[in-house]
Amino acid sequence: MRAARDGFLTISDSYGRVLDQERSSEQPYAELEAKVPIGSGMTVYDLIGDTFGRLALAFGITLSAFALRPKKKEETEEQDEF
Repeated sequence: MRAARDGFLTISDSYGRVLDQERSSEQPYAELEAKVPIGSGMTVYDLIGDTFGRLALAFGITLSAFALRPKKKEETEEQDEF
């Protein structure tokens, strides 16, 4: 389902075909009802779930840990020479 403030309220199937639509700009409210077939087959989310989000979180935590780690004495001495 897709609603537009000054356009059409539409219901589309999994291929993007518009199954039903109603103009929403000419009325104070619009209502739309349609039978939508349930998709067949698996989606990418069905296959991998939250794996991408969890990997991104782990990467962010690791990157933050490296950025916040205390500097070694050797590193601070090398920076002082410049």
